[in-house]
Amino acid sequence: MSDILLGTIIGGIIGFACSAVVALINGYYSFKSKREDNLIRREELSTRIHHEKNSALISRIIEIRTTYLAPLSGQLGQLYTSMEDFRVKLITVITPYQHEEDKTQVEEAKKQEFIRQLETVATALSGIDTHRTRIYGATCKVTDMNLRELLNDLIEKLYSLTVTYYKMHLSLLKETTTGHDFIYDFEALLKPVRDISISIGISNRRIESLRAGADAGDE
Repeated sequence: MSDILLGTIIGGIIGFACSAVVALINGYYSFKSKREDNLIRREELSTRIHHEKNSALISRIIEIRTTYLAPLSGQLGQLYTSMEDFRVKLITVITPYQHEEDKTQVEEAKKQEFIRQLETVATALSGIDTHRTRIYGATCKVTDMNLRELLNDLIEKLYSLTVTYYKMHLSLLKETTTGHDFIYDFEALLKPVRDISISIGISNRRIESLRAGADAGDE
């Protein structure tokens, strides 16, 4: 066999081998690219399905929450109105008796009249107690611990307000049998009213967040 023929054969073999290697490499990278594309599409599909399921779940949670949060929000709104009514009536009654250092001083001769005037305040407090009872009953349905804590704090403040008011009233009744003026700092009642109003606002803000889907993805 001549050197030329041998060289041609060897060159052909080398060329074929190189072509085969190139084809094999191209095939590998083509297969790898297709596999990666398929993997990306599967991940995108999985993400979309998960998102759709999560969105549906959140919508369902919001729907369920609304059944008890909407009435609760209404109760808080009514409570706020009652608190304002209580505050206005209390200030109206005590203002004529205000003296130095913002303390109320009721003279002996005017105690009975003052007690009668306080009846309007007591009526407003009765309305507050009614709302407190209803909110307490609704709290057991709340699953959000942040809101439940806010409501429990609000209920305690409302109860404390009632206790403070009746302690004041009892002290006033005791003073009717003495010859002394009745002196009381009604800031002990007005400050809790302001604190309660703030607590109502904070609780309602949490309700709004929950109805908008806050933390729903964690449930």
